[in-house]
Amino acid sequence: MRPLHSIYVPTFILSVFVLCLPIAGAGQLNLDNEGVAISGYDPVSYHLKTGAQKGRRNLLLTHNGSIYYFVSSDNRALFMKDPERYTPAFGGWCAWAMLDGETVEIDPQTYKLVNNKTYLFYNSFFSNTLNKWNTLAQETGEQSLSNQAESA
Repeated sequence: MRPLHSIYVPTFILSVFVLCLPIAGAGQLNLDNEGVAISGYDPVSYHLKTGAQKGRRNLLLTHNGSIYYFVSSDNRALFMKDPERYTPAFGGWCAWAMLDGETVEIDPQTYKLVNNKTYLFYNSFFSNTLNKWNTLAQETGEQSLSNQAESA
């Protein structure tokens, strides 16, 4: 029979190691397994009358570690001229969750432009966080929410 310390010591060391691992935060990007941002949606399309549109794999561009797909070469050119304008806020994570400093997946078709920046939101089943954001923004103001999400 093995001594108790030979069982508990490795378990303790493993526990300490796991607790010290970095937790996904606002500084990390919301990318799929291939490094694609916004579930493959064109980041420029959010700023156009067309609204959110799925980009094409053959029209891609890599920026700051993220791969973006575009619906047209014109949109890709607009992005290249001013990428900071078109990259989504909070690394592409849900803006509502960022109020608490949490990273939550998004529905790329649920979004809002705030100060000319794309804010993405979680929307599934009975929870549309864009509606929650809008309700709270009426009470506290859009800028107040934006500031809170940025500082969380």
